[in-house]
Amino acid sequence: MEMYIIDDIFTDEEYNVINKTDLDYNTSLFDDVINEDVRKCKQCNIMDDDVINILRDKIKHISNCINPMLRYIKYEKNDYMKLHIDDNYLLDGKYSKYTMIVYLNTCDSYTTIIDSNYNEINIKAIKGRILVFDQDLEHKTSTSEIKYIIRTDVY
Repeated sequence: MEMYIIDDIFTDEEYNVINKTDLDYNTSLFDDVINEDVRKCKQCNIMDDDVINILRDKIKHISNCINPMLRYIKYEKNDYMKLHIDDNYLLDGKYSKYTMIVYLNTCDSYTTIIDSNYNEINIKAIKGRILVFDQDLEHKTSTSEIKYIIRTDVY
């Protein structure tokens, strides 16, 4: 199991570039296939070279290839993502290996990852924290207050 947690890595200027909590969050681009039995949150997908370059620089010790599609996700009070495994995405002939989550605010919420021994690892949502983990690990989240994240793939 590979998992990386990176804290206190963004300058104020960088954080201001990546923080897009004022986006027009839709329910999802995938409303026709997503239902609330699996997830309840709002999402806005964007491509932003400035954000990608900042994120790529912050995880260069892991990889320098990031999916340019950034999923900005807003969880409101009592929203959730039930236990699941992320899909691998194909980019330039390679499949993604990791999921990257960037927490845009601190709140009373955790991403729970299930390790290979079925232990739960709880990662607290802390502003500016980056979480990178194997896409074959089951994980989930729920929140009792508003939480903003960026989710993308790492190759």
